[in-house]
Amino acid sequence: HGTAGFLPILSEKGGKMTKRKRNLRNLTWIILALQIFCVACKPVEKLPKASGSATTPEQSSDPFGINTSLATLPPDGAGSSEDTNFPTSTLETPSGSGETTIQSSTTWPDSGQTTSHTTTPVPITTPAPSHPATTRSQTTPPVTTAPVTTTKRPATTAITTAATQPPSTTPAVSYIKQNIKVPAQPGTNTQTNAYATVDYSYAAEGYISVQYNQNTTKRVKVRVAMGDKNMTYDLLLRQRYEVFPLTYGSGTYKITVYEQVEGTSYAVALATEIQVTLRNSLVPYVTPTQTVYFTSSSNVVAKAGEIAKNSTSDFEVLNKVYTWITENIQYDHNRAADVLEGRLTLYIPSPDATLASKKGICYDYASFMAAMLRSYRIPTRLVKGYVSRGGKPGYHAWVEVYCETGGTLPGGLAVKAGTWTRIDATYGAVDLTYHTKGYQYTTSSIE
Repeated sequence: HGTAGFLPILSEKGGKMTKRKRNLRNLTWIILALQIFCVACKPVEKLPKASGSATTPEQSSDPFGINTSLATLPPDGAGSSEDTNFPTSTLETPSGSGETTIQSSTTWPDSGQTTSHTTTPVPITTPAPSHPATTRSQTTPPVTTAPVTTTKRPATTAITTAATQPPSTTPAVSYIKQNIKVPAQPGTNTQTNAYATVDYSYAAEGYISVQYNQNTTKRVKVRVAMGDKNMTYDLLLRQRYEVFPLTYGSGTYKITVYEQVEGTSYAVALATEIQVTLRNSLVPYVTPTQTVYFTSSSNVVAKAGEIAKNSTSDFEVLNKVYTWITENIQYDHNRAADVLEGRLTLYIPSPDATLASKKGICYDYASFMAAMLRSYRIPTRLVKGYVSRGGKPGYHAWVEVYCETGGTLPGGLAVKAGTWTRIDATYGAVDLTYHTKGYQYTTSSIE
């Protein structure tokens, strides 16, 4: 609008132009030129900053200058996102099926020989690293990674990191597995006649098998003796083997089978002597026998496998088994009364029956616990004898356990490694601190 007043002058035609008009015309051209120049040089107005525009690393709350919204991170436990160069750890599992068998040998006392527990390595699983909502860094214990270094660059430049370590490998954990060795019959070393058979083929493993060949209804007994020490058992089955332990160590054993004549009179059906060299002093206490009876298909074995699953030591197996028994098996007062009053004169415990009823007397407790522990090849003695606390001794049964590792059972009962520990689950089911009450134990037999 600044040049509108001069347009008539610039368009005037004809006539002689005066000096005044000529000067005015020149001034008009000068003013027009200045206005055009001013318009061309006018400063451009600064635009307002757009929301969401990138900031420099110094302005950003992200110290590494990564322009990725936190919303793009994977959820907790999902691992590392692509725009992050932080190393994450991976765990390598053993090759194959994961059921690799490892033999861990143990030297038993006074034998110089070894026996093995079969264990299975199982890989440790560690949760994937989480991404807290307020930070971009992450830590994955126990793997130690190289420190992250950054270089300041414009906000659109990705982070630079130092070289990372290769994935780590976590050692597998060896779990103790059940290892049941069912006695085998018949073997190659037997003594037999029309009445009975004694199979001592596996005497080095701490047991003999005895079968009565006649289908009699009379009582039959087996005596296992060394010198002046002996144990007498009732042979309950006919034309089938039963297993009895050799608990007196290496030496000469006399095995005698008796058949009842009448009342308390018995006649010798078979007698033989065998020379025994035990593989080690503990083998008699890891095998199923008549009074600690189980097979690989027994319910008590399956229950022991469930209770002590994923145990890494024999003490851990013992702790789990003892805890379960004292919490779940109740004392059977009716059966105890039948025994004390003479209504039950011939009684052999059945671990499977105890599991089914969840009740038993001391003999049941001892046999049941021994069966569970022996299924893991943990040496366990079934002991019978007398117990008292200031009064008349009472006939009783308990176990003694030999552990390679020690620890403390519920109630404070100490288990020392490499020695026999007396454990009375019958009393423990009533009072876990029974061992502090001053009970006196006297052993009469060990099976």
